[in-house]
Amino acid sequence: MADRKNLPSEHSRDFLGEVFDRKNPLLGSINEFFNGVAQQRIPVEKIETDKHIIYEARLPGISKEEIDIDLLRDHLRIKVNRKQEEIAKGYQESKQMKLERLIYLPANISVDGMKATHRDGLLRIKFPKVKGKKIEIE
Repeated sequence: MADRKNLPSEHSRDFLGEVFDRKNPLLGSINEFFNGVAQQRIPVEKIETDKHIIYEARLPGISKEEIDIDLLRDHLRIKVNRKQEEIAKGYQESKQMKLERLIYLPANISVDGMKATHRDGLLRIKFPKVKGKKIEIE
């Protein structure tokens, strides 16, 4: 027979049931917070042509000075760091927005010919494709 001291009491089961109830406003607020954080990712579209692989990110209102692009081995990292200061009603408020996207790069591209442009809120990163070399078997 189970030891009754180790079993949750009726009171604790009711409390836990209330905490994890989907209708609980506290749990709803936590879910909204984490859903908001998860959505702070830079949306990127991959376009593939015969000669190039292009990554496009729509970043309206972001200047090129607020964007950093790094190559990390076989990954492309796009970072946005935006700081805004507002003065209203006698107080100063600072807001900071940080976004980041890490993209795995395929093996059939050349980083030497990479070009990045930013116009009208559209970041475009273009990589030329390279062809593999066929190896003859003797």
